[in-house]
Amino acid sequence: MCGNSWLRLLVLLWCLTWRFDLIGAVSLQQPTTQSQDGHPQYYRPSIGGSLTSPWHALIWDNEDQKVLCNGALIGDHWVVAPKSCLDQKFLMVDWRPLSRYGGSDLALNPTSIVVKLGKSSDLTGFERTEQIYGINRVYAPASAFDFEAIISGRDSPVLIELRSIISVDANVQSISLQLGGVFGSKSEKSEGATSFWAADRSTRDPLFSQDQLRYAEAVTVTCQNHNNRYSVCAETEDELVKNLQPTVEDNLGSPLVTREGASNWQLIGLKTQRYDGDAGVYVKLQEFIDWVYRRVHL
Repeated sequence: MCGNSWLRLLVLLWCLTWRFDLIGAVSLQQPTTQSQDGHPQYYRPSIGGSLTSPWHALIWDNEDQKVLCNGALIGDHWVVAPKSCLDQKFLMVDWRPLSRYGGSDLALNPTSIVVKLGKSSDLTGFERTEQIYGINRVYAPASAFDFEAIISGRDSPVLIELRSIISVDANVQSISLQLGGVFGSKSEKSEGATSFWAADRSTRDPLFSQDQLRYAEAVTVTCQNHNNRYSVCAETEDELVKNLQPTVEDNLGSPLVTREGASNWQLIGLKTQRYDGDAGVYVKLQEFIDWVYRRVHL
């Protein structure tokens, strides 16, 4: 009888632990605590300053020991990034068509690339909060390789499948994709935010003088020279950001997010290498939402 009681207790503890991990995976939508400014406790930005953005990812090249781009964690083992990030390392012939889903996807096996999560204050060194994951496969939609995309230089998202399930904590959590709304529409400006790695070499203030994950408020504008169907154009309005020097070239892959309500952050786009006047051009993820959900099954 005593042995059975201990067994039941262990099973109960295991179930509670599993439930806690599951809640943690979606707690970005329903945070348990909030700061006075309405941000979740684990997402407390200071404009132009450092930021703990639990969905922010870095795509790291082990072979060349450098960051290729930023990305965003959108599931327990999925990261989304712009295709131009992988174009720095791989050629078109490296992608292989898949028969699944009628051959609508292409795949890449990048053995030298890993994903780093949970980083905020040391771009190239190891941080106590960071997690490193190998990549099983990278997927891209067939439309990323069509004639119009190649000629126009239009960027597309890629889905990076991690080799293992992430360990959810305050520094590593996924973000949901926005399913609808007017963010990025022609008729109405929308407010959001973007996170990126930057430093200010002109100051001795430790807050700005080293590479850190930064935060800036952003507002969408109508793209003048890029297709509004596939792109979101956004400007950062904070003066402090203009003095910062990006440490990931062109802030490639930096997530553009918006908030519905006090704390429900949603992913809108990923920074490309292009600009539209003073505005940055982001891959509009809403245009690829069906492809993302079909592949990821979020």
